[in-house]
Amino acid sequence: MSIVLSIVQKYNNALLCHLLNIRLIITLFQVYFNTIRNWVSLDTDKCLVKPIMFTTNTSGFDVYMLKQYAQQLGWNIFKAPKLSKYDVPFVRHMYMDASNRVPNCRYYAYSNGDILYSRSFIDTLQAVSQVHDFKCTRSTFCGMRVSVPLLKK
Repeated sequence: MSIVLSIVQKYNNALLCHLLNIRLIITLFQVYFNTIRNWVSLDTDKCLVKPIMFTTNTSGFDVYMLKQYAQQLGWNIFKAPKLSKYDVPFVRHMYMDASNRVPNCRYYAYSNGDILYSRSFIDTLQAVSQVHDFKCTRSTFCGMRVSVPLLKK
């Protein structure tokens, strides 16, 4: 309980609590490292984004190294709260877990471990939060992956 309380006190006014699910697959480790660095680079103010990583794998040296790296960059790492019979985490339960850990965050977002974002995502959330009418208690923003092929010269 004291760990949750310190997280809530430190990130009480975060703009975004980002939930990342990583099914730790050896061939994707470089992708995961890039994603972890990417989210840290978006938060130049060091107080806007609260990154939380949920994992399904808990053992192995590679898993240990990835978790250590993420924790050094400010991520909090937890075992996925509830899994399907195929060991896939339920996103709903990750949201519920995060909202209990960081209850006063303005937005909660989920993405897979291979999606990269630019600072414009944070800038957009800040702009929306300034003009959005917060009479409603919940709102949802949806996006989708767009794979862009590299062009040859």
